[in-house]
Amino acid sequence: MNKSFTKQNNKLKEQLSPENQQYYEELCAHLKGRDSKNADDLEEKLNQILNKILAAQKKQQSAQEALGQSPAALSKRLLMEKPALIQKSVSKFIFLFFLIFLQYNLFDHLLQPVIVIRFFNTVLPIVLLITATFLGLAAASASFSSRNRKKQYSLVILTLACWLGSIFSPLFDKQPLLAQQQIVSQQLFAGILLLITIALLVMQFHFKMSSGGIYITTFFAVLEGCILLQLINPILSATGIRILLWLVSFIILMFNFWKIAPIKNKI
Repeated sequence: MNKSFTKQNNKLKEQLSPENQQYYEELCAHLKGRDSKNADDLEEKLNQILNKILAAQKKQQSAQEALGQSPAALSKRLLMEKPALIQKSVSKFIFLFFLIFLQYNLFDHLLQPVIVIRFFNTVLPIVLLITATFLGLAAASASFSSRNRKKQYSLVILTLACWLGSIFSPLFDKQPLLAQQQIVSQQLFAGILLLITIALLVMQFHFKMSSGGIYITTFFAVLEGCILLQLINPILSATGIRILLWLVSFIILMFNFWKIAPIKNKI
């Protein structure tokens, strides 16, 4: 169960007026015993309803007036709606795949024998990959909660554009090989990547993303921290690190894929 929504709902419930609290408790009584298989989705729905009730309460409106239905009628409508659980889970899985791929592309720079800083070959691809990752987070978050399809598609298109840009930008690098003079150490680059990875973790917690993405991002952070502290030599261990990354990524992807399979039977 999504404990974050449960905790939020308990706190929000305490802010309700006695009349609205009675409405909410009646709604919960109608819902909770009949949708136990989709407890997480139910808590998310209740969170949205609580926020609507509290917004209406500030305008001196009752829950009944704000939602336009009795607790029994509203619970019936919510239970009849097929939750977008499959869509959410598939969106999470696709996002997880791209998150792993994008982070791997960033991390792979750290495994090169020499890290040369050049605009089209290094700086721009990294900036585009970081942008693509954060846009992907926003797109995934929008697909879970927003009904604005236009916004979702726009974010997805921008994510793909940045990702493709990171792949093709080195083709525009016309700088001669002899000009490769801006070289940084593996430790410095690991420190930069670690800061980016921590920011990604914070964003994932903020958007309440799946645990799979948090696990793999944490794993990247641990590797970057080990390289920063010189516990791992990224050049000598490059092959082993790549194999380990693909193995861990495969396990996490398969685990999340297996979580999608039984959803159809639950709805």
